Amino acid sequence: MPFFDDSGVCVEEERTALERTFALAREQLERLITLNLLWALQGVPLLIAWAFPTPDAVRVILTFYSVLAIPPATATMYAMLARVCAGEPIDRHQLTDCAKGHALNGLLKLMPLYSLFFWLALLMNAATTGGWLALDVLARLLFLLLATLSLYWGPALAAHPEWSLVELVTRAARLFWRSPGQTLLLGGACLIATLLGVISIAGLVLIVPVLIILLQTEFYRSVTIATS
Repeated sequence: MPFFDDSGVCVEEERTALERTFALAREQLERLITLNLLWALQGVPLLIAWAFPTPDAVRVILTFYSVLAIPPATATMYAMLARVCAGEPIDRHQLTDCAKGHALNGLLKLMPLYSLFFWLALLMNAATTGGWLALDVLARLLFLLLATLSLYWGPALAAHPEWSLVELVTRAARLFWRSPGQTLLLGGACLIATLLGVISIAGLVLIVPVLIILLQTEFYRSVTIATS
């Protein structure tokens, strides 16, 4: 199916969020790969900065570009895939519309939320280095909890771009509390997809990130309906 074809999406009726995710991926595979490549391109400057010898000034510029470009691109991709899950085909007009409506939220909301992992990693390192066992255990538990809640941040932001950071976190916590089994299944599926992408390497560039976001969006829709 051509990327800019305007034909509609025809996904067969599937019973579970996992089945619907792979049905959607099959229907728009070429478009999803293209979307994933556009997202992955934002990380290329970061790769160049740290994988090859570059002057310090150039390294800083390339790093800052990726750091500032990836969150808006991620928010845009969440918005795009929310439309895919709603049965809409991907096209250039939707991409432009989603970028205009959601890119800023990537900087103002997704970036601060995902940066929490960085600060927790620093805390875990400090606790390990200092031999503070209780703090190390607490930091690791918080890291796992945060990773679980983060499964719903992107889909929730795409569905409700007006929500604050606190609302996104509390909504994710509420969904986890009401559907722990579905949430853990989602986490396991995302972990497997990530591991396969790391092993294959090319998977991270071609399909894995977009597949993970599809999984999160479909499970978010399913859990939201089930708990409403």
